[in-house]
Amino acid sequence: MRGKRYLLAFCVTVVLLFSARPGFARDAGEFGFGVRVSHYGIEDDNFSAVAFMPVNVDSTFDDAVLFEMNLTYFFCRYFSLELSAGITEADMDASFLWFDGRYGEIEQLPILLTGRFHWPVNEWLSPYAGGGVGYYLNDIKRADGPGEFFNGSPLGVAAVVDNGFGFHANAGIEFFIFDHFALNLDVKYIWLQVDIGFEGAGFFSRDSTRMDALVVGAGLKFYF
Repeated sequence: MRGKRYLLAFCVTVVLLFSARPGFARDAGEFGFGVRVSHYGIEDDNFSAVAFMPVNVDSTFDDAVLFEMNLTYFFCRYFSLELSAGITEADMDASFLWFDGRYGEIEQLPILLTGRFHWPVNEWLSPYAGGGVGYYLNDIKRADGPGEFFNGSPLGVAAVVDNGFGFHANAGIEFFIFDHFALNLDVKYIWLQVDIGFEGAGFFSRDSTRMDALVVGAGLKFYF
C-alpha cells in the first residue's frame, strides 16, 4: 500500500510540473539502448502450505538490486515503447507454526514491455508516465529452512515457484547530458501473482501468493 502511494505521488508530480508547455522531443523512428540499476522491494504476503497439516505461511522478502538492459523505440515524438530484461535475487523468509527463518533465495528475471507518454519540458529534460505488462521467470536458487529440508529429503521433494504474467505502472524523467545521451530516473509499481510451494514424489502443495513490488532505479541511455 505504501509503495502504491509513492508511485501515485510521483506520477501526479510529473504531470503537474511538466505538462505546462511543450519542448524537446525525440524523433519518430528513433531507438534508445540503456542500462539501469534499481532498488527492488517486494511487499510481504502469505500463502497456504500442507506439510503434516494445512498451515498459513507468512512470507517476507529482503530488499534486492535489479540489473537490467532496455531498448526504446519512438513511434511518434511523444510516445515510445520500452522493452527491458533484468535479473534480481531476493532472500525470502517464512513464518509458520514453530518455524521462523529462511525459505529460500528467489531469482527473478523480469521481461517488461512498457508504453511511455512523454511531456518534454526543454532541450534537456523529458518526464514520462505510462504502464505495461511483463513476464517473470522465477526460480528458487538456494532453499534454506523448510526448503532445504525438503530438497535434501530422500523423497525428492523440492521447493518450487512458478513463472507468471504481471502488470505495472511507470513514471520517470530523462536528463539529456548530451544530444544522444540521457540519465534516466525511473519508478515502477508491479502487480504480480504466482504459485509457490513444494512438490515431488507424489507430494504436492502449492498456493498463489502476491509478489507486488516497488522498483526505483537510475540508468544511462544512448539514443540513435
